[in-house]
Amino acid sequence: GRVRSPDGVNRPARDARAEELARLVDNVIDYAIFLLDPEGHVVSWNPGAERLKGYRADEIIGRHFSAFYLPEDVERGHPAEVLQHALGRGRYEEEGWRRRKDGSHFWADIVITALRDNAGTLVGFGKVTRDLTSRRLAEEQLKASTAELRAATAKLEEFRLLVASVRDYAIFLLDPGGHIRSWNIGAEAIKGYTEAEAVGRHFEMFYSAEARARRYPAYELEVAAREGRFEEEGWRFRKDGTRFWANVVITALRDDRGVLVGYAKVTRDLTERRRTEELLRTSAEELAAANALLEASERQARAEASRQRRRTAALELVGRAIVARVDLADIVQTATDAATDLTGAQFGAFFYNVVDADGESYTLYTLSGAAREAFSGFGMPRNTAVFAPTFSGEEIIRSDDITQDPRYGHNRPWFGLPAGHPPVRSHLAVPVITVDGEVAGGMFFGHGDPGVFGPEDEEAAVSIAASAAVAIANARLLEDARRETAAREAALAERDHVARVLQQSLLPPALPAIPGLELGAHYHAGTELVGGDFYDVFALSGRRWGLVVGDVCGSGPEAASQTSLSRHTVRAAAMFDPEPAAVLETLNTALLRSEADRFTTAVFACLSPQPSGQVHVGLASGGHPPAVLCRADGRVGDVATSGPLLGVFEPITLAGAQLVLEPGDTLVLFTDGLVEARRAGTLFGSERLRNAVAALADRPPQEIADALVAAALRHVDAPVSDDIAVVVLRVPA
Repeated sequence: GRVRSPDGVNRPARDARAEELARLVDNVIDYAIFLLDPEGHVVSWNPGAERLKGYRADEIIGRHFSAFYLPEDVERGHPAEVLQHALGRGRYEEEGWRRRKDGSHFWADIVITALRDNAGTLVGFGKVTRDLTSRRLAEEQLKASTAELRAATAKLEEFRLLVASVRDYAIFLLDPGGHIRSWNIGAEAIKGYTEAEAVGRHFEMFYSAEARARRYPAYELEVAAREGRFEEEGWRFRKDGTRFWANVVITALRDDRGVLVGYAKVTRDLTERRRTEELLRTSAEELAAANALLEASERQARAEASRQRRRTAALELVGRAIVARVDLADIVQTATDAATDLTGAQFGAFFYNVVDADGESYTLYTLSGAAREAFSGFGMPRNTAVFAPTFSGEEIIRSDDITQDPRYGHNRPWFGLPAGHPPVRSHLAVPVITVDGEVAGGMFFGHGDPGVFGPEDEEAAVSIAASAAVAIANARLLEDARRETAAREAALAERDHVARVLQQSLLPPALPAIPGLELGAHYHAGTELVGGDFYDVFALSGRRWGLVVGDVCGSGPEAASQTSLSRHTVRAAAMFDPEPAAVLETLNTALLRSEADRFTTAVFACLSPQPSGQVHVGLASGGHPPAVLCRADGRVGDVATSGPLLGVFEPITLAGAQLVLEPGDTLVLFTDGLVEARRAGTLFGSERLRNAVAALADRPPQEIADALVAAALRHVDAPVSDDIAVVVLRVPA
């Protein structure tokens, strides 16, 4: 068929409609509407696209639409994914950041629609973009769907295909008088009219009778014609009479001469969003009412919590004050005063047991809230049914009216309170029990009115009673400690004297003078009184000398006994056979036969000075650290000797080592306490030891021994518990 275009020329209906759609696209400046070829290259460009993205048509047509994406999106292949989604589903919509020509970013709503000809062949894609940056920033939390115009941006048939494919928006044209000239499937889906039913009718049919009566549809067109566009949200009506909440955008369309040729109208159904918003408003009102009730409850709870915190703080202060005291009378008086005050009692009493120096037990008491004279004539409370549970530690008694208690008033001669006793109705009694289960006494509180003491008062009294029990136990311990201190100090002084004498007996009084050798030794005691490290140098037959350095596991008298056995066994064995391995094998046998439960490590050296000035040394080791040898030319290394711990296995076979000391050579033998001195888990270690020996090699042996021990002690961050023995020998240069 043919239609009359706005310029009065009769044209084929399809061409005229396509031309109107082209004019629609060219006049829309709020949307970027353009076409892509099947590979994604831009083939058309409208003023809205130029305004939104910053490119002129001659700058962008022919370029790939990935130019609008951020570099990271391009790198991960997102533009290609978008086209694939549109191709597979027919359309694809998303929101995301896009890039303008000047490099700035904007938040865009994107709709890409796959365009196919009547044969179903893909001819390209329609792309509609709207800048939602301002709206996103203003309404980000509401996550409200915003109506976007999904208008056609193509030429001729391609523009028609674009508009016709949009299903989520009603997009159609109006003539200048407001009559419908085109209709898309989105309009049919939203409003319920087919194209045949809608085209030619006035668009006021979507409005209520009241809106039509006040000419509101004409007002919308007037605003759009005057300002270029009109947008609002409001109720509109479908063909079946039901209404829906619509977002409406009307854009005035003008030809190249500026003459009004019609309007483009885009409508989106936002009923679900409005329903959700109304539910949220209703929920917010209900929540506000609930919050008001909750706030009132919270204020009450905060007030109660504040009161409880103050009470707890007071109990903590009282508890610390009680525990801090060391005098028994001061403790019980402080506890009685504090508990009487916190419980609101008229008076309180603390009856407590005392043991004198001869072990005799008797009872004393303190009072609070009343003069002592008011109770002095009544004597101590008897073990009646009312008082017995407290003094035996069986239970806490809290009574609103003790005179109504079945246990009250059965004992002669008063059958209740003695004459002249202050009246008591409210009664609270708490036993004071130490950590070892002893009942140290009882705390009693009274008031002349009934119902005075509640659960919180009971808790306060129990808390103070617990603090008093700790303080009483501490006071007793302090007194016991004072009595024990003098005896312990005397015993420690005697022990220290014996330990010093015993330790001195385990070491040689002095080093012998050996022709052709210089000797030095240093022993450092650890924190234990008697250690297990020892050394000895003694003469053998044939101008030979024996040298032993050893370490018995552990400390104390038992270790000292094994140290003495080891030292004397080595001397005796070396007299018969000075071969180092044989000496240590004999020591191993002796330790096993002594049934000692400690192992021993030792290194034995047989020294033979030669007329040439050399010294021949035979060495054997049983589980002991290797000796360090520093040659005259500065070379430092360990002497390789090894063997099992002594006093553990039988039999053992040890392999000795032989070396020749030249003039200027230095040999250092030591116990493991030297290399195991540590700071923050780091050992002094063999490497530091070798470096120290190299640095000290030109000094006398005694100075070397002293300096090595001093270096190890400087390395530690606490007193060393293990003792240290070092023997240094050097051949004079």
